[in-house]
Amino acid sequence: MVSLNCDFEFDFIDPNFENVNNQNTLLWILHADKVPPHIGISVNGFFFSLKVRGKDEFLPINKFVNILNSKKILTVAVELNIDLLLDEVANKYDQFDFAKDLESSCLVPIKELLLSGEKIERLKDLLDILREKKLMNKVFGLNLTESYKGIPFYTTEQIELRLEKLRYVEG
Repeated sequence: MVSLNCDFEFDFIDPNFENVNNQNTLLWILHADKVPPHIGISVNGFFFSLKVRGKDEFLPINKFVNILNSKKILTVAVELNIDLLLDEVANKYDQFDFAKDLESSCLVPIKELLLSGEKIERLKDLLDILREKKLMNKVFGLNLTESYKGIPFYTTEQIELRLEKLRYVEG
C-alpha cells in the first residue's frame, strides 16, 4: 500500500542494519518519518551533519549508531556508489558553522558533495537524482516501523519553519 503522504518511496529497506559497511559513503536520514527529516553523511566510518546548534564532525559511526538505538531514532542509511575522501567531506563541512536557512540547511553540504550543479531543494530531489543516476546501492533501516516506506511529503517552507523553530528550542 502506497502512503498518500509519501514523497519518495524506497524500493527495499534491509532491516539487517548490522550488514551496513561503515567504510562506504552513506547518506543518513534521521527522524525519517518526520517533516522534514534530518540528514547527514558518513565516509570511512565517520559521520558529519549540519545542525541548528552546530555540526557533527568525525563522529565515529559505532558511537553514532549507539545514540540512534538508545534514542530509538527512526533512521534510513543509504549506501551510495560514490567514493568520497574523508578530507573532502571535512573540508566541505568546514565551510559551514550551523544550519540556519535554505542556503545552509543539513542538505546543502551533502548536495554540494554528491551532486554539485544539480537543482536540489529537498531530500526527495536528492534521492530522485541518486536513483536516476544509479548511485544508490543498498538501503538499510534502523528502528523503523513495518509500515515505513519512504520520506514524507514536505515543502521548502516547512524546512524554513522547522529551522526557525529549532533555533528557539532550549539546547
